[in-house]
Order: sequence, then structure tokens, then C-alpha cells
Amino acid sequence: KNNNDQVSLVVKVSKDISKKFHAGNIARKIASYLGGGGGGGPTFAQAGGKYVNKVKEVIEHINDFMEV
Repeated sequence: KNNNDQVSLVVKVSKDISKKFHAGNIARKIASYLGGGGGGGPTFAQAGGKYVNKVKEVIEHINDFMEV
């Protein structure tokens, strides 16, 4: 790992479930956990962070970042 290592991600949600699962809000939650920022609209969002070592945790616990 060097000081330039970062993680980037996108969140895509179909329009029919975007009121329940807002892509921008999901991206912000994940980015916050990864030490970064992000956001977007109801169906598409982008985010990034500096805690590359936490990516596996995010994937394993993705449901924890979803809105209910």
C-alpha cells in the first residue's frame, strides 16, 4: 500500500426500488465507512475512500449499508 491507494465505487439501483433504496444515500454510508465521501441521485451514485483495507468488510456486510 502506498499513500495514493484509494477505493472507488458506484451504486446503481433500478428506478422501481429507488424510493426504498436510494443510491446516493447508500454510497454516502459506504464512503463514510471507507474514510471518504460520495453521493448521487436515487438511481446512480459514486463514492470513494482511503481505507482500502475495509473493502472486504463492506462487501461481506453490504446489507448493513442498505436503507430499510
